[in-house]
Amino acid sequence: MKQKELIFYLEDKEFKQSANCFVLFDESVMDRGRSIFDAIELCNGVFIYIDEHLERTYNATRIFGAPLENIFSKEEFKKKLDDLKPIITDCFGEDTVVKLEIIVSRQSNVFLRALPVPNEWLNPKLELVVAAIQYRYLLQSLKYCGRYAEPLIISELAKKQVDPEIEECLLYSKTGKGGRNMALELSNSAFFVIDNKNRLWGAIYPDVLQSTTAKIIEKIAKDDMNDTNIPKKERISAIMGVGFPVNVPGYKVKEMFSTSYSRILPIVRKLIFVDVRNEKIGIVIKRAKGIKDIVVKGETPITDRLRGRFQKEVKNYIDNKKNEKNI
Repeated sequence: MKQKELIFYLEDKEFKQSANCFVLFDESVMDRGRSIFDAIELCNGVFIYIDEHLERTYNATRIFGAPLENIFSKEEFKKKLDDLKPIITDCFGEDTVVKLEIIVSRQSNVFLRALPVPNEWLNPKLELVVAAIQYRYLLQSLKYCGRYAEPLIISELAKKQVDPEIEECLLYSKTGKGGRNMALELSNSAFFVIDNKNRLWGAIYPDVLQSTTAKIIEKIAKDDMNDTNIPKKERISAIMGVGFPVNVPGYKVKEMFSTSYSRILPIVRKLIFVDVRNEKIGIVIKRAKGIKDIVVKGETPITDRLRGRFQKEVKNYIDNKKNEKNI
């Protein structure tokens, strides 16, 4: 592997590679609430669910007030990403899974960041410890700009040594009357919960654009609900419309998982709620009073089953795209 990442920046409607992996970002990209973020995986020469990802990215930029249609169409964008494949594979190798991040500023500056996915993220037995951080307003960058939010939060947690095993950050917002229901989602990946009544939480979000992987999980969950080969007490009973209620009487978390990267569904064993303070950019986020950490114990049969079906969906997608290319 020659280097850790590749950076591309848009100039005159063409993507140019940064020679030193650095681009002078305009301040609006770095400032919370002023940029859009999404990420697509490149695996075996195929951008996984690229159409769905670009649809969400374009929708997000419209909401943000900096529509990408003003620069080029989705098909033109997809063609430009395809043109970058040889550069990416030459850098990281054809067998490496690569994450391509798309960052769009309020001034319609577009940047791409390609970086290899570490092998530990592709371990089918991967288990996560997740830090949950509360925010009380809905800004697009908190949904899509994980590239900037996550390192800042992780660094603060590391300084305080909350838990050395923390691997991901979770942002959650208050929804509903009195803030009783908490809709959760990972900073740059989807987050899902199965409760003690086998209800799935997280596949549908009422307050944000639905993630690409959430749509797949929702489809798989609907199939699971109607699969007569699965004993009724072991199959998903319902798909709920929000992240999930945190510490609300009557609800108990039985399984948690994320779709951090395609082909796997990492189990989340522990969810820790923390305070975050970053003096440099003025982020101060307080842990809600009365919120307790969540620890999942025991087996995860539904997650294990969903994992297999999710992997099959991704594999079929890759195979179909490769077959289309060879026709």
